Amino acid sequence: MQNSAIYQRDLSTFIEHIREYKVAIVTTNFNHDITHTLSKNIIIDLCKLGMQQNNIACVLVAGALEIPFALQKLSLDNKYDALIAVGAVIRGDTYHFEIVCNQSALGIQEVSLKFNIPIINGILTINNLQQATDRLYKSSEFAYTTIDMILLSKGIYNGL
Repeated sequence: MQNSAIYQRDLSTFIEHIREYKVAIVTTNFNHDITHTLSKNIIIDLCKLGMQQNNIACVLVAGALEIPFALQKLSLDNKYDALIAVGAVIRGDTYHFEIVCNQSALGIQEVSLKFNIPIINGILTINNLQQATDRLYKSSEFAYTTIDMILLSKGIYNGL
């Protein structure tokens, strides 16, 4: 397991804000054992940081290439403070891996910038299932980064 020391900033002074934030998580059904576990862990970690569970929405899509469309639809609703993309793309024998990884990441970035909303890219890009399992700890990083980026986007603190 990797060290997550960068994510140790104390957010307790922002708890009154965090309780009110709304987040949507878009999760792929492809490699569902990994993605659903990761999404559940993100929800648990967001709640540990002070977010109310009823302020967390979940949307299921087929695969990583469908994530940007779902994010765009959620952004149009204007009711979420941040979005989280969750997927697991496992390298195969063809160039398809690179296409899916690159295009999903580009789509996520484009939606974030177009709609001025923080979107956390929680798509694991891995070589095998063991690497995916080994990275389930990243849920805490994704949760912390979500709160961090919401605070930054609202001008509540400057991230330093």
